[in-house]
Order: sequence, then structure tokens, then C-alpha cells
Amino acid sequence: MSVQRVELVVPVDGAVAAGEAPTVGIRPNDLHSSEVPGLQVVPEVIERLGNVSICYAEAEGGISVNLVAGGLADLARGKPVNIGIDPACCHVFRSDGSALVRRFNIT
Repeated sequence: MSVQRVELVVPVDGAVAAGEAPTVGIRPNDLHSSEVPGLQVVPEVIERLGNVSICYAEAEGGISVNLVAGGLADLARGKPVNIGIDPACCHVFRSDGSALVRRFNIT
């Protein structure tokens, strides 16, 4: 199985052990469609709920991805969408489930 790779630099404090594979999570409302190539998903189900649309999609390798978009977002079943990911919105977890502390820049 081939899985599309997207490189992110996530602002966190701490580290994972050598050889440990961290898990990166992001909330659906922190994902957005983007004109810039990145992670590409294919919508399977789109719920139009008025001011928001919830999109249940699949990325390469069968990975499920859900995102929340505007109510009039240009989403269609089977039409590939590039997804933008803001690294500052990501959460990083060690294999034991503990989270690395996210760093915030407050201006």
C-alpha cells in the first residue's frame, strides 16, 4: 500500500524516542480546502448543514479524513480536493498516547 506523505514542522516542546513513530492529529474544523498542492482527498459523503458542510473523505492508502468547510464550499462526491494543514493546529502524540505540548506565538 502506498501512502501519500506530507511533511509538516509542528511547533511542539518535547521529543519522541528514537525509532518511535508519533501520531499527528488535527481537528476537522482546522482543515481547509486549498489551491496549493498538499494532501489530496476524495470526498465520499458531503453533509450540507446550512452555514457549514461536513466532508467525509478518503486519502491515498484508505486513510479517512473528515473536514468542516463553509456551507457553499465547492465539494463534490468523487472530486479530488487539496487540503491545507496549518502545523500550528496539529497535535502530536507519542506511542503511549501522551501528547507533546504545543507551542503558541501570541502577538
